[in-house]
Amino acid sequence: SEDQHYYSVPCELIGKKLRLQYSRLEVDLFLQYELIATHKRIRSPHNYSTDPTHMPAQHLYVMEWSPSFFIEKGLYYFFILRRKKTIFCKKVTPQAQISLFKIIADLFFCLEQNAFTFVL
Repeated sequence: SEDQHYYSVPCELIGKKLRLQYSRLEVDLFLQYELIATHKRIRSPHNYSTDPTHMPAQHLYVMEWSPSFFIEKGLYYFFILRRKKTIFCKKVTPQAQISLFKIIADLFFCLEQNAFTFVL
């Protein structure tokens, strides 16, 4: 759109040529004359509006992503690595452990600084 904002369409229509019609409040997307999607118009350039029903099933897990999601995952693997009780840990190189510890430290720093911005 003229706002340079990106709006989702059902995944099976990716690559198809669609017609866009918009008003002050809404953006409508058409395939020929059939209304495919409607979104609230957002005038923030270079961002995305995604309707979860447009996503393929295998991509829906990203809807769970948040700072706490990554911190919980990081802490889980941190404790696994610290205890070295699983097969997973026996395959992790010392360099990978250091990288993981750095990621966890960065996540905690960003959380403390409120530096997270998630755009879905």
